[in-house]
Amino acid sequence: MTWLAWRIQRPVAFALIVLLAFYAGMAALEQSTYPSMSGVTTGLSQYFPLFLGLFVGAPAVAREYELGTHRLVWTQTITRRHWFATRAAMAAGLTVAGVALLSVVLAWATRQPEGWSRMTVDPKSSGYFDSHGVTPYAVAFFLVALGFTTGALLQRTLPTMGVVLVAWVAVTAGGPALRDQIQDTGVIDGYWPWQFAYGGALLVLAAVLVAVGLQRVTRR
Repeated sequence: MTWLAWRIQRPVAFALIVLLAFYAGMAALEQSTYPSMSGVTTGLSQYFPLFLGLFVGAPAVAREYELGTHRLVWTQTITRRHWFATRAAMAAGLTVAGVALLSVVLAWATRQPEGWSRMTVDPKSSGYFDSHGVTPYAVAFFLVALGFTTGALLQRTLPTMGVVLVAWVAVTAGGPALRDQIQDTGVIDGYWPWQFAYGGALLVLAAVLVAVGLQRVTRR
């Protein structure tokens, strides 16, 4: 079952490698033109979780329902729970690996060359905050989990992708606004408290979504 899950996700994994190579190329270009292109790679990084949600999470379950391949698997010795858990674990592995490699690329892209005066970066700015620390992992897991559960509910790939796209817009646009409103109250202060609070909330939502998806798949 693990081999089958990897075979299904293999084209996405190759596309992920190509996308990461693109980010690495942008980082190299940013370094060679510093400081005129400073921040370009970080700005583009917000689209990486969207890619994971659209092409790792959304088709994982919905596509199998569309093609009817889930029935073939369920007639074997593989249980529905095992089927769902294996697909989720494979998607989670791709998500962690992808975001981790992107974090390495961003660390290189934002490294200021010797001889240049250090530029001041606001760690709470949306561009920096959403691409560093816990947040990129949390956003990616949330979108992938949303793709899984929505796929199990709608059983159609394109509508599931549409839901993931709307959720990504809401998170990228509404997240900074929400943080600004809460910051004015003084309830949470400091970069890392904000990272753990915001990222933790998204991870809890992701866990709830996975539980809902599992319940939907295993319900007879």
